Amino acid sequence: MRLKRLPGRHLKISSAGRKSWSLTLCLAGTLSVVLYLPPFNTLEGAQTFFIISFLCAASGRALLSYGPTSAGRAGFFLIASSIGMFLGSAVPVTRYLTMGYSGLPLERVSGFTGYLNKDSMPLKKGGYGYTLDLTEVSDSLGNTADARGQVWLISSDGPPRFWGSRIEVDAPLSREEGSRGTYRAFGSPLDDGPTGWKHPLYGLRREWTVKLVQRASILSPDSGALFKALFFGIQDDLDIFESTSFRKAGCSHILALSGMHLGIISGLFLLVLQMFFRKSLAFLLSLGIVAVYIALVGLKPSLVRAAVMYALSGLCITVNRRIDIFQIFLCSFVLLVLLLPGDIHTLSFQLSFLALLGIILIGKNIHFRLSPYVPAWLSLALACSLSAHIFTSALSMHVFGEVYPIGIIAGIVLTPLIFCFIWGGMVFLLFTDVPVLVPWFRQGMDRLYSGIDHSIRVFSSAPSIRYDSVRGMTVYLCILFVILVFVLIPFKRQLK
Repeated sequence: MRLKRLPGRHLKISSAGRKSWSLTLCLAGTLSVVLYLPPFNTLEGAQTFFIISFLCAASGRALLSYGPTSAGRAGFFLIASSIGMFLGSAVPVTRYLTMGYSGLPLERVSGFTGYLNKDSMPLKKGGYGYTLDLTEVSDSLGNTADARGQVWLISSDGPPRFWGSRIEVDAPLSREEGSRGTYRAFGSPLDDGPTGWKHPLYGLRREWTVKLVQRASILSPDSGALFKALFFGIQDDLDIFESTSFRKAGCSHILALSGMHLGIISGLFLLVLQMFFRKSLAFLLSLGIVAVYIALVGLKPSLVRAAVMYALSGLCITVNRRIDIFQIFLCSFVLLVLLLPGDIHTLSFQLSFLALLGIILIGKNIHFRLSPYVPAWLSLALACSLSAHIFTSALSMHVFGEVYPIGIIAGIVLTPLIFCFIWGGMVFLLFTDVPVLVPWFRQGMDRLYSGIDHSIRVFSSAPSIRYDSVRGMTVYLCILFVILVFVLIPFKRQLK
């Protein structure tokens, strides 16, 4: 009996490739520790790491002078870690030092004006939440003054608003604890529509979005509501029972715009463009379409992450470089921390990266273990679904108080249906001006919707595992642990 290593474990990588891979890993790893692990992610911890980063950089620079020795390699890792410390500590420090001010005493403020820095978000209990950049405050006597900062406005009856629109609110401001430039307010915008835009492009974005949403509304109410949720991220018209069914089926991630949606959309455009242009030009054109799509639906962290990885992967293919998906993943993490520092603690950001990290780290091993027993396509789908579930279950349990293991199977069944549904809806948007084709498209979309709805109802009836169920939670964690240990064993036994 002999031991045989798994295939693909000994790829030959150049010295420069090893250095860039190590640099990215050290940078992203240190950055993750400083951003997410207490007590490092506090303001005091960030200030400490801010100072330590300079000390590590200076020490690493001195050790690099020893050349290709152990000391030189240690200096290389110190410099990479210092960059991660610096970036990670700069986020909370910058957030705290961002000076918000009000030209009037805060206790006298009775109204304010600002521009939305993202689309309004529907609240679970009704109404909308608005995040805006403060520009002006006023009091009850009619006095006005300049102001700066970010306001989180909660409105129980306010209308939906678009990114970049100017709104006025009659409501007092209260300062958020632990921040010098963030405020909270409860009220509603004064007028029924935006009185101006931060830039004309924001108004153009709203105009195009409204037109496309109106085209999607030609579909039947149920199909149109689901397509608007899957393509535009607009869940206002989605039935509460349906969104609850998606959650109980373990497929709530399908309703949130993510890398899966971007892959479906970019895949269609890339497939069409490659029929008319050479491969590199088709990729660049599809990348431009992806950028326009993200501008229309908003800067969702998971979408931006997928777009960055799509761009880096396509660039590697264009210049005939080997694609290292893990290094691209780490690079996208660092870039998103720099581009969207305000979203690093959002659930969407964390779940997106955790799910993909699981697929990268253990997806191949799961696929290898399952491939002798099931078809290759099913093995690959199960590997992706199970690995993402393992890496996100702890965070989901902490946030929602329960997990839905049926989502491992439900995602595999629903993904092809969602794939066809989004592609059909995109083609429908192009041909809504052809009356002869509209009934055919509506009928086809309704049939796809019926298949999705029926599948969701079946899977949502499966039991969940709650955080307060000690026995169920113990069994569930033990099963995940056994699976994780089994798939991480790098050897298989073969009779000689």
